[in-house]
Amino acid sequence: MKIDLVILAAGYARRFHGNKLLHVSQGKPILAHVMDTCQQVDFHAIHVVSQYEEVLALAHTRGMHAVKNDHPQKGMSSSLQLGQKAAKDADAIVFLTGDMPKIKAETLQKLCHMADAQHIICAAVHGAIRNPMLFPSCWFSEFNSLVHEEGGKTIAMRHQEACILMEVNEAEVQDIDTREDLQQFDNAIGG
Repeated sequence: MKIDLVILAAGYARRFHGNKLLHVSQGKPILAHVMDTCQQVDFHAIHVVSQYEEVLALAHTRGMHAVKNDHPQKGMSSSLQLGQKAAKDADAIVFLTGDMPKIKAETLQKLCHMADAQHIICAAVHGAIRNPMLFPSCWFSEFNSLVHEEGGKTIAMRHQEACILMEVNEAEVQDIDTREDLQQFDNAIGG
C-alpha cells in the first residue's frame, strides 16, 4: 500500500500561550522531534498542514510537502480536509498531530503494517481511540463531512464496526497542550 502521513500543525495552542510546535526542547523544536520520528518510517510522502510560515518552512527544509491552512479558524476539520486532499492519491493516510513528541517510529510502522483496504486503524489507550489513526482511501470522502473541531475520531466513532484498535502506551500518545506538559516531556528525556 502507498501510505502517506499527514502531520496536523495548524492549531492555535491557546492553552500553551505560544506556538508550542516551535518551542525548543533538547535543542530542537517540539515539531522537529515528531518529524525526526516520522522520517524513520517509510511513508510514501509526508504532508505538514499549518497556518504558520515557520512550520511550513521547517517542513520544506526536511523534504516534506508543506500545506498552508489559510482558514485555521474553521477548526481541526479544515486541516484534515487539506491533508486528505494533499494525499488524495495515496492508498491510505496516517494522521498525526504535531504535538506528540513521544510517538515512536515502531508504533507508526505497526499502524502501517496493520493497514488494509477497509479498516480504520486507531491507536488506543485502554480501548479509547487516540491519535495516530490510519484511514484507507475508501474513507477519504468522509472528511468532507467534518466541521469545526471534528477530526478523525469523529469518523471512527461513526463507523466503530470498521475500526481496529491498536493498544499503545498512554505516555507515547500524550500530546503537549500546556507548559506543564512540556516540562514533563523535558524531564522524561533528561531536559
